[in-house]
Amino acid sequence: MHRRWIVGLFGGLSLSTLLLISALYLSYGSDLTSFADEALDREAASVTGTISRVEETSLMIGDQGWLRVHFEFMDLEGSSHSGHSLLRATDYAVGGRCRVEFLAFDPETNRLAGASRQIQAPILDMVMGWLLLPGILLFLVWLQGLVGLRSLLRDGKSTTASITNLRAYAWINPAQLRVDFEFRDHAGVAYAAWHWVAKKGALGRALFDEGLKHPEVIFDEQNPKMCRLVGPTSFKTT
Repeated sequence: MHRRWIVGLFGGLSLSTLLLISALYLSYGSDLTSFADEALDREAASVTGTISRVEETSLMIGDQGWLRVHFEFMDLEGSSHSGHSLLRATDYAVGGRCRVEFLAFDPETNRLAGASRQIQAPILDMVMGWLLLPGILLFLVWLQGLVGLRSLLRDGKSTTASITNLRAYAWINPAQLRVDFEFRDHAGVAYAAWHWVAKKGALGRALFDEGLKHPEVIFDEQNPKMCRLVGPTSFKTT
């Protein structure tokens, strides 16, 4: 699992942060995305509603807190519905009249006119769009690589490789070795490749401390460039 671990770590932190932000959004009753607001901008029906409750929240973005304003209204068919919107400040009072926007085919998707269902926080939107979502994509790339490596080690072919260059990078923590190597597939075609190996791992110690020059390599028979050096402890027997 340490293969491309930096990508996996960044992606995992991004995913955890996204889950935390999602939980916070849900706790305040805000949408995580702007899809509902965009739908309401396109085709909202509008009726007069009544304010049923105004309450303070612990949400603070900047110097001003947010209020949760609850309202009730009747849709175009005469059915009663309720909803709420988050506002930084409001002149609404309990029992006062308000204008409510909703989707005619889904009245539960609603908001106060002039408000939005998503918390309007440009910094959060920037973090979501430019950091968290790319991080999650990287996490999926790392996960795909992990599954692919597992499949390679399970189903690949083995042969002997020759080490052509070995470099230690002490400034990377945990310490890593860049291992360059060559091998021939079962048809005799030569290939060159490299990858990182944990210096303190069993294979890393064999290569760096014990001077192993011809380790085993597992490769994909259909695409030999997909390969991985292995050692005796790379597999478990049951």
